[in-house]
Amino acid sequence: MMDPRIEERRRAVREQRARGSMSRFLLVLIVVALSGLIVWTLFRAPLFSIRHLEINGAVQADPVVALAAAGLAVGRPMVTADLGAAVERLLSDPWIAQASIAREWPDRIIVNLVERTVVGSVECASGTVAVAVDGTVLPDADPTAVGRIVTSTLSCDSLATDRGVAMALEFLAELPARIARGITITAGVEGLVATTDRYVIRLGAADRGSEKALALVAVLNDPPEPGSVITLIAPNRPAVLPPQVTSSTVATTTEP
Repeated sequence: MMDPRIEERRRAVREQRARGSMSRFLLVLIVVALSGLIVWTLFRAPLFSIRHLEINGAVQADPVVALAAAGLAVGRPMVTADLGAAVERLLSDPWIAQASIAREWPDRIIVNLVERTVVGSVECASGTVAVAVDGTVLPDADPTAVGRIVTSTLSCDSLATDRGVAMALEFLAELPARIARGITITAGVEGLVATTDRYVIRLGAADRGSEKALALVAVLNDPPEPGSVITLIAPNRPAVLPPQVTSSTVATTTEP
C-alpha cells in the first residue's frame, strides 16, 4: 500500500502543473486578444483609411454611389471594405459588364471596369431601346447612331433571349461602324433580311452572325452595283444578284 504522504505529494504536483498550464493558456489568450484588438484598432485608424479611390474604365456608368454603399469611399477603413459586395453592386448597373476591385495598402482602392457599348437600336413592343451585344438594354443611350433591328411584336424585356435578335446584334457588332449604322434588320419569309440605302442583304437563319458580317465586309470591298441583292445565307459562299436580274433566275444559296 502506497504511503498517503507520497500520494498527497503527487496530487499536489498534478494540481500545480494543471494550474501552470491554465495560467499559460490564459496568458496566451490574453496576448492574442490584445494583439487582435491592437491590429483592429490600428487598421481602423486614419493611417489605414481609404485616401485614394481609383476608378478606371467608367465612361457611361457612375459607380461612386454603389461603391460607397459597400464601404468603399474616401475616409472609410480599408480593412472593413467589402470588395465582394461592391463588385455585386457594380454589376447590377446595366452599363457595367465586368468589374474587379483590389486593395493597395496602406490607403488605395483600385476599381477596374469594362463597360458595355451600344451595338444596335431595337424597335420592340414598347418603343426603341439601345442594346449591347448580349441583349442588355442600356439606359439613356443614343439609339440613332447604330444599326437598327425591327421586331415590333417582341417584348423589350426579352431581347436577351431571342435568337433572331442575338444573331442580328452579333452581326452588327462585327461590322465597322460606318457600315453598321446604315443597316436595318428585319425578319422576312426566308429568314432575317438587312437593308441599306443601296442593297438588300439576305441573312437567312439566325446563326453565324459574325461570319456573315465578315462576308459582307469582303463583298463591299469591291462594292456591287446599287440595288443589288447580297446573299449571305452561306457566308463562305456569298452571292450578289445585280439589280437587272430577277431573283427567279438564280438558285437559292444553300449550306454546303
